[in-house]
Amino acid sequence: KVKEQAIVAVRKSYRMEVLLETNRKLQYAKTVEEIITEGMSQIVKLVDKPVEFFEINNRLIVKSIFFRTESMSTIENNEIATLFDNVNERGVVTWVANNNHLAGVSTDVFPEANAYYLPLVSGDNVKGVIGIALSKESPLPAFERHILHAIMNDFSFALDKWYLQKVNEEVAREAELEQMRANLLRAISHDLRTPLTSISGNADILLTSGEQINDTEKLQLYRDIYSNSKWLVQMVENLLAVSRLDDGKLAIEMQPELVEDIMQEALLHVVRINNTHKISFHVEPELLLALMDARLIIQVIINIIDNALTYTPTGSEIILIAKEIGNSVHFSIMDNGPGIEESLKARLFDPFTTGKVQRSDSRRGLGLGLALCQTILKLHGSELTVADNEPNGTIFNFPLEKGVVNIVE
Repeated sequence: KVKEQAIVAVRKSYRMEVLLETNRKLQYAKTVEEIITEGMSQIVKLVDKPVEFFEINNRLIVKSIFFRTESMSTIENNEIATLFDNVNERGVVTWVANNNHLAGVSTDVFPEANAYYLPLVSGDNVKGVIGIALSKESPLPAFERHILHAIMNDFSFALDKWYLQKVNEEVAREAELEQMRANLLRAISHDLRTPLTSISGNADILLTSGEQINDTEKLQLYRDIYSNSKWLVQMVENLLAVSRLDDGKLAIEMQPELVEDIMQEALLHVVRINNTHKISFHVEPELLLALMDARLIIQVIINIIDNALTYTPTGSEIILIAKEIGNSVHFSIMDNGPGIEESLKARLFDPFTTGKVQRSDSRRGLGLGLALCQTILKLHGSELTVADNEPNGTIFNFPLEKGVVNIVE
């Protein structure tokens, strides 16, 4: 009797260790997949029987995962796995999911089933059904059954915690998006007002006092109207591109493009106020092809150049360089301006991030340009990086896959 009691005590101690270990492992599980894997592995360790997990969504079986036991051979595990894969057993699982009640072996509901089925509940909904391969001849002892239900409670609590955390993250994300929308509306209202006021004022002067103004002053007014309208077009293009990217509507059309043509096209669209900056480009080798969506990469180059025009003083130099390195084409856009503070570099590609230096015409910019560039380049499998240009200035770099044209004779 003493030996039997010692054996029982050891078994109880082992079961309690499994329970404590389950609680600890479920606490450290980070994803729902880890929670399921850890919980099921502990149940297998407790009952020493193969177990099947049925994932439930809207009271329907979504998928099932079979967990083997190390004490049985592969053949034995495979034989038991087939017991779960039939219409009758799936019917029992569906009943358990719909009624949130035990069923199967050693119960009053479907006792002829091949397993003992328990519902896994989270948030008053059955998220899964666990089937334990017990036989009528060897049901689960009372003590093990109590430990099993304790593990199920820990299992449910871990799922509740994960789903609650997910909901909190969604709420925080929605709040962040709402704040971003509010910031965007404020930025738009400010940044549209300045150029529109300038365009409207200059147009009014030309209409009411055009005959009294000499040709030089008229030309300056025309240039101001043109530059402000071009800036508005650029800002609206960025806003539209961001909205399309957020909605997943922007289709990528990848094809080999001549890099020199892309750079020339981008420079044609850059807003230059009285040509105050020296802009040049260099491509090596001359006939260099890169795989890209041309209109999006042109938008990237325009935004980076426009950023350099905004935050560098008059007379600064902006150089565009594209070089072939291995199977990639590396683009660099550098300037010799004051550079970017280290504290700003970490969040430079976040939306609504702008530098301290303001435009000469008081237009702040929405801070969408570089964030949009980063998003576009990630769609191309690339990334925009920033570095210091020695002795002073900034360099923006990004690689693209080298393009190849297949000539069909």
